[in-house]
Amino acid sequence: MSRTPAVTGPEKTESPQVVADVLDWISGFIMQPHPDLGRKGAVCPFMDRAMKHGRVLVNPVRIGAESDVPRLRAATREWLGRIRNASHGGEEYESVVFVPFGGDEDFLRETVTRVQAELRFEALEQGVMVGEFYPGHEASAIHNGEFRPLRSPRPILGIRSMVETDIYFLRLDTGSELDRRRCLAVWHRFFGTTAAEPLLSLYTEALEVAA
Repeated sequence: MSRTPAVTGPEKTESPQVVADVLDWISGFIMQPHPDLGRKGAVCPFMDRAMKHGRVLVNPVRIGAESDVPRLRAATREWLGRIRNASHGGEEYESVVFVPFGGDEDFLRETVTRVQAELRFEALEQGVMVGEFYPGHEASAIHNGEFRPLRSPRPILGIRSMVETDIYFLRLDTGSELDRRRCLAVWHRFFGTTAAEPLLSLYTEALEVAA
């Protein structure tokens, strides 16, 4: 039985439709299998498990203008270390979904994309994945290039604990070779001594390509 995720933030009572839209997307898409996904299971197995255990926090953040963007950045930074502690029993939540609202969609989409790019390596170093979602996102699924798993009903910034299967994403980093090597080094630091096949082989092959 799925538990309802917690909703926090000073704006939570001001944004019921914002939160409802995101929760519907999580339960109706993210936690469900999809015929175009290219593999069995939920679109995001991590979120499926975390939601069912009540370890997801939804945090609406009012971002109406450029001057508000530091609030989203600060809120994300605050949770990076706390999310990492979740794997050691030090935090109740394993994932936080930040839902900016108050500005037009183009501004909010640009904001989550920018904050994700700014914080992705800072998050990785703490064992946390940070990703952006928005309507019309063109990123493809790993197993089916025609499927778009990052499309959401409104711009969203999500963070979660890194897991060993994230090598599938980190080996495909679209940045420079230095960026890819940096991603792989972080993964190896957290999982290199415990991961099993085929994950270790994926890491080795990606490292050779990035060399």
